[in-house]
Amino acid sequence: MRVRFASSLWRSLPVQRPRAISTFCYTRKPSGWWNMNTIWMRGQCTDQDFVSPQQENDVQQQFQNLIGGPLSSLQEYEELKGKAKAGDLQAQTRLGVSYLYGVDGLFPPDVDRGLETLYNAGTKGFAQAFCIIGRYWSLEGHERKAYPWFERASQMGDAGACWERAIRLESGKGVPKDFEAALKYYKTATEYGDPRAAHNLGLLYLSGKGVKKDKAKARDLFEKAAKGHVGEAHYQLSILHEDAGDIQKARDTLLHAAKIDTPIAQYNLGLQYLSKKMEPKNKKISAEKEAAKWIIKAAHFDIAEAQVTCAYMFHKGIGVDQSDKDAAEWFHEAAKHKNEFALFLSAYYLHSGIGYDDKANVAASKEHLHTLSQEGSLLASSLLACDSKTL
Repeated sequence: MRVRFASSLWRSLPVQRPRAISTFCYTRKPSGWWNMNTIWMRGQCTDQDFVSPQQENDVQQQFQNLIGGPLSSLQEYEELKGKAKAGDLQAQTRLGVSYLYGVDGLFPPDVDRGLETLYNAGTKGFAQAFCIIGRYWSLEGHERKAYPWFERASQMGDAGACWERAIRLESGKGVPKDFEAALKYYKTATEYGDPRAAHNLGLLYLSGKGVKKDKAKARDLFEKAAKGHVGEAHYQLSILHEDAGDIQKARDTLLHAAKIDTPIAQYNLGLQYLSKKMEPKNKKISAEKEAAKWIIKAAHFDIAEAQVTCAYMFHKGIGVDQSDKDAAEWFHEAAKHKNEFALFLSAYYLHSGIGYDDKANVAASKEHLHTLSQEGSLLASSLLACDSKTL
């Protein structure tokens, strides 16, 4: 069974509530509903430059990629200043981002100068400069400061800004929730060519939320988003191919989504190999080993179910060398998501010292049980009521 998930906030990604159920895999976690914490220029990359969640952590790189890349030398800096002075608004915007975050070996961050430079580029008609100011404030945790900048950029016809407004209006981040307005801006951003908006709009048509349910329209939107390199759109298309009975195409599409670093696709691809529904092309590699490769990738992208599965595989030595230490670490990571199974297993590992060089940590074990008890687990409550040495 697999479950689609939609908006709430993926890594704020990050993850979400169910949309539909299929039988392609025996478990399915959130599809990547694009949100404000997802890299904002993904979809503007080249065919050779898909952006993974790992790369999203480099904020300056995100900004710089859109407008020409980071500065690499003093000569390039001087040339950029010359272009900016001559009226090149993209150069001015790139310069603003450079001031905002600083450039190693050239100059330290100067936020005031960076924001002023970006503001000047925006007032001269370069909407992306306003959008970058909004993203800066968003990443700094000031959503109320961020929204007006997206509003200004969207009024100037910037597709990315329309998408930024839509996700905030839907989620209520920095602005009161307004689904009708969110839907309007998803549509506008899609019309302007933003592939992330096309993906989110496709999910709405797939579920019928706020629009008439239309699977064909959803498919068209996913295909449009997939052309813009939105990995989650490839993932959704794999589900639709499966629903249509084209299992081979579904698997091929799922494999493609996994290869371009779509965590949920990686996890489910791993499950395909683990359940022997797919076999590695390289016959020298076992299905379990191929499964472990993809599930571990997804686990590193913070998919809780992948982390639990990864921990179990290390615990049993399935596709990997048996390792209590790795199993304990992955159960601990999954427990951070309040995954019930992981909390119990992590509590057991901590209490017994398994994977921790036989050094028990009863206090940490009890913390997990308290979390479970607060969630309504009678078993956890019963264990807490027992002697502290009994699990």
